[in-house]
Amino acid sequence: MLSLCRKAGFIAAGEEACLASIRAGKAKLLIICGDASENTKKRFSQKAFYYKVPYYFISSKSETSAAIGTNNSAVSAVTDKGFAFQIEKIINNETGSEKSFEKSIKKNISEELAENEIGEINDETIIQRRRYNAQNENF
Repeated sequence: MLSLCRKAGFIAAGEEACLASIRAGKAKLLIICGDASENTKKRFSQKAFYYKVPYYFISSKSETSAAIGTNNSAVSAVTDKGFAFQIEKIINNETGSEKSFEKSIKKNISEELAENEIGEINDETIIQRRRYNAQNENF
């Protein structure tokens, strides 16, 4: 699916291109490679959270780069809503309706909580996360 998206011209690959598409409001989905540096993961997850762009940590740089035809891109942004929806369905193994932003954020935060062994996620956790992100953004 990523290769089709790239051929159609709806992928921004690389850090600078992704930042530009996020800031311009063109990014509909952000894909961050699992083997990207911690700084890159933090930077782009905060940007995506701030600009309300769903984001996922998937795969490795080599696999993602091979799919989109670039050389070791750690971050890719999908700029078409239809492709973003289909890719998100594939990632989540869903066949139902489009997920809301809040569900996407809850999924990403719950994964972070599980990694840090913190506990359950609820609406208060999301509010705390937004405050944390607002205080710690490095723009």
